[in-house]
Amino acid sequence: MFALVSQSEKVPRVTLKCPPSNGEVLVGQFESAVPDYYMNKRHWITI
Repeated sequence: MFALVSQSEKVPRVTLKCPPSNGEVLVGQFESAVPDYYMNKRHWITI
């Protein structure tokens, strides 16, 4: 598994698996990228 897509939420979201170093850069650079609430926050981000 490398991606999860929301289907029943009002705001569309996608959760992606990525290397920790890439996730840190994306979360630091974009407001819409956040560590995922339910998954391992080192390897998963939600956009």
